[in-house]
Amino acid sequence: MKRLLIVLAILALATTAMAGRSIDGSVVTLVEPTDPLEPGGTYTFRFYVENWSEDYEYISDIIITFPDGYVLDPASIGWEEGPYWSYSSGNWNMSVDGTVASWLDADGGYGELDDYEDCYVFVDATLPSDGPRDAIDWLLVGDQWGDPPHEVSGSIDLTVTPVEADSWGAIKALYR
Repeated sequence: MKRLLIVLAILALATTAMAGRSIDGSVVTLVEPTDPLEPGGTYTFRFYVENWSEDYEYISDIIITFPDGYVLDPASIGWEEGPYWSYSSGNWNMSVDGTVASWLDADGGYGELDDYEDCYVFVDATLPSDGPRDAIDWLLVGDQWGDPPHEVSGSIDLTVTPVEADSWGAIKALYR
């Protein structure tokens, strides 16, 4: 039974990773927290956003929706350049509305994340007292340049405990 659950968890992660790779491969992944989420705990959720557009489309909006019951701290929202950042301004209009955190193009230009660029976005969230719930949904909106689709979305499963891929000890521990 344990092995079946592990296989299902791996398939869910693979499906999430492959689903929604549009705007020629743009995607959002959860970088932190890496430890299992505790009910009622407050964590900084840090996401890695990659724009892999091959037709020069900028990402103009990043919208991340947490499950019901999460409380987001508007004062904690922010962004940082990623390792492949080159020259875009990063002039994001950042806001929190209920369980939705948004990083929107603030200057009305092409967007803030050019093709082959990346960034980190983050916000603090307090989990509900009854647990982490299902998934965080994300939406990337392009500047409408190039071929459609100009939006890509996906989900990040919060019910799967992350395991470091390069740690055989961590993987073996799952089979005890």
